Amino acid sequence: MSIYVSSQADLAAMVSVAAGVVVAVSDLVFGTPHPTTTAEKAQYGRNTKIAVNFAPASTVGTGSRTLYYDRLDLAPLQLAVLFGAKASGGANLAAMIPVIKNYTGAVVSASDLVETSSTVNPDTGGVEFVMTAQTNSLGWLGTGTLKFDPPAPIATAFTDDKLPGF
Repeated sequence: MSIYVSSQADLAAMVSVAAGVVVAVSDLVFGTPHPTTTAEKAQYGRNTKIAVNFAPASTVGTGSRTLYYDRLDLAPLQLAVLFGAKASGGANLAAMIPVIKNYTGAVVSASDLVETSSTVNPDTGGVEFVMTAQTNSLGWLGTGTLKFDPPAPIATAFTDDKLPGF
């Protein structure tokens, strides 16, 4: 994921490579991405199709085309090591985006994910954040759960009951 920039920028880069000319994001108008059918998946080997049009003001090209590409799955982000990451129950999506970026390296935005908040797992006391891709996300699909360790009990912070320095 280190080469992932943003959904639109990456799609424009793919169009640039296929077209053999530099195509900026502003030159393109993206439709809504759709999962490919079984037949399309077999034919094109990709999990997503999208209609892409050249913008009316584009000087690079004209017309439209259905393109096939792979959106990234959120599920592998569950494997991220979240050691030291802090999260509280009830934290909203905006608070979680920097944590997702910092600990997973994934470039996601609020427009990629369904609005939700983190919850406290009653069994473990840990905080969980379920990420679900918007159906119209250009770069992501699926769902994944980030699990944060429960807060440490205060007893683990001390080796003695006497505070030095006072």
